[in-house]
Amino acid sequence: MFLSARNRPRLRRLLAWIAVVAATGACAYAPPSHAADRARPSACRVRGDRVDLDAVTVRPPDAAPFTLSVRGMAVEATPPARRSADHPVSVSGLLTFDGTARRPPYRIERRTTAGFGMVSLSRDADIGDVWQDDAGLRADLFLGWGEVEIRGLALPCGAVGLGRHLPLESEESSPEADFDGTTWAPVSRRLVFYASPGSARRLAVRFRDEVSLWGTEGRGDFVRVRYEGPDGSVLHGWVRRRDVRPGPAILHGGARDYAGAPACGRGTIRGPKIRMGPAVAPPGTPVYAAPGKGPWARVGTSSPFVALWRAGDPWTRIVAVDGLSEGDPYTQDACAPLEHAWIASDAVRFVDP
Repeated sequence: MFLSARNRPRLRRLLAWIAVVAATGACAYAPPSHAADRARPSACRVRGDRVDLDAVTVRPPDAAPFTLSVRGMAVEATPPARRSADHPVSVSGLLTFDGTARRPPYRIERRTTAGFGMVSLSRDADIGDVWQDDAGLRADLFLGWGEVEIRGLALPCGAVGLGRHLPLESEESSPEADFDGTTWAPVSRRLVFYASPGSARRLAVRFRDEVSLWGTEGRGDFVRVRYEGPDGSVLHGWVRRRDVRPGPAILHGGARDYAGAPACGRGTIRGPKIRMGPAVAPPGTPVYAAPGKGPWARVGTSSPFVALWRAGDPWTRIVAVDGLSEGDPYTQDACAPLEHAWIASDAVRFVDP
């Protein structure tokens, strides 16, 4: 049967309408797209040989999803394209399969410099959320066993691995730094570090606990400070004078203890005006509550303590002794420094850690 010339335009309009309806219906019933959560073709993939995952969700076709626990297996994880999204993982072992995990156990693989050179991460730094954007891999970092929080820090892909923290190595110790004898404390929990005074290269950090920043130099409205965490991580840079105030020297427990030295010791600091580190004094040397006043103790053994000495000062302060802290034990940090322990400088001999 042939259509008349008069009906052919009507047929063309009808066919066009059917095509539009069909296309609209297909879009209406298309499965939701998660392209934003998928890794980019050049995405960073993080691997670990012996990884524990508490919950891996497997979604097989034509079957209900289920959850597995993984222990000591090889895992490759791909950080998602946004914070707090699930992480695609590939598990290899007797069974090899793909799934998603809520937060794989990412770790710092090696000492890593980041944040425009102002952050030195040790293997013991804690990682929170990990994701990646057009600029590369990003992570929420917690330094000093949670004392310092840095959100969205850009990291090289090779700096991150999977699994438990790797043991610290002696060569990972933070480098020595000049210390000008001043200490500073942040005025508020949030503090901005600058790569140079007033530079656009800046890093905002949040202090979750009271910390001490060691001064290294000043320049106009800025001072250069350094934070050394008990996990071996270091944060250093320039801060505005108005954002800090003079503060006490708060010592933290160190992940890297000296051989036979106090567990509350810090790394060695050697500057032109000051020195701090493990030291010894002859047994029987008197210890004073203030320089030359109030003798109250004597050195009992040849074991090292942590001493703080300023150039030209005839008196050296003992700041840490294993098993001793000053103040109320229920309110003071177990590694709070001693305030009333002074010894004659000519009796003190600093030793290498």
